Amino acid sequence: MPQFVFQKSEGKPWQLAVHTANELRCKMGMPDGNLSNENLFHLLGLTKEKYESWMPIEKARAAVAERGENGSLKLIPRKSHPVSRRFELARFIGDYLRLLEYDSDEWLVSADLSTSRQKFQRAFAAELLCPIKSLVEFMDDDFSESAIESAVSLFDVSEKTIESQLMNNGYMLPAANRSGIPYKLAF
Repeated sequence: MPQFVFQKSEGKPWQLAVHTANELRCKMGMPDGNLSNENLFHLLGLTKEKYESWMPIEKARAAVAERGENGSLKLIPRKSHPVSRRFELARFIGDYLRLLEYDSDEWLVSADLSTSRQKFQRAFAAELLCPIKSLVEFMDDDFSESAIESAVSLFDVSEKTIESQLMNNGYMLPAANRSGIPYKLAF
C-alpha cells in the first residue's frame, strides 16, 4: 500500500473517518467523483487477477488482512457481491490508515460489530467511495428513488450507502420518518 502521511486528529470515529477519507482522496489527486476498482487495487497493492480469484469463505463472520512485507496485505475476504467487495476493500484501506496513525501492527478486521473501529471503517468506506459533496452535486436536490438508483450506478455502491450518506449529512430523514417524496431537510 502506498505510504501517505496523515495528520493526527481528534473527534468521533466517523468524523475522523470522513476527514481521513477526504485527505486520502486529496493526496491521490481525486477529491471528487467515482473511485474505480483499479484505484482500490492500487491502494491495497492488489492486481485485478488476484482480486477476482478470491473465493470468500461461506458465512464468515469477519474478513481479515495481515500486513505483509513492503506494506502489502494478505486478504481473506468474506463478501462475494461485487459492490459489497468494493466496500470491504475500502474498509480495509480505512482500517490500515487508522492503525498507521496508532503505529499498530495488528491484523485488519472487517466485521458487522458496532465498535468504534468498525464505525470508523464504514464511515471511511462510504466517504471514500461516495464523497458526500460529489453525491449531493450529482443528485442536484433530487433525492427520489430513481435519483438514488442513478447514484448507486455512478458510485458503484449499495443503495444503503447512498441513503446513509444522505441521512448522516442531513439531506434525508430515515425511511421510517419520511412521508411522501424525500426532500432536503431545512436547517
